[in-house]
Amino acid sequence: MLLPHKEPAAYIRASRSYNYQHARRRMSAEKVIGVLKGRFASLKELRAPVASDADFTRLMEWVAVCATIHNICIWLGDTSPEVAVDAADAANAAPGSAVPLPAAASVGRSRVQQQVLQYMIAHGRYHL
Repeated sequence: MLLPHKEPAAYIRASRSYNYQHARRRMSAEKVIGVLKGRFASLKELRAPVASDADFTRLMEWVAVCATIHNICIWLGDTSPEVAVDAADAANAAPGSAVPLPAAASVGRSRVQQQVLQYMIAHGRYHL
């Protein structure tokens, strides 16, 4: 992990430029994390011990899966949870969201949910 330069090195011209670019990238990364946490409640309180490489890999795979599903939702036209809506639209909102789903997105979301569920059942990952 790269850290910004501290004083007194922070006053050197090259260090100031580096710190500025570092802050810009950090803000972008934090926005992405916020969007994913807004869509996936499982990431909001992701507090898991990382005692081994396998634990770290499992957590990184979980975040990668959430990012992939997020991209699929965008591709299907599913609106992102951080979009603001007025109270009249809340009646059409998806469970746990204040954002109404367009009809095509709702159908797409249901289709993806069914396909994921069928895959999990077929591969012994989910038991009824």
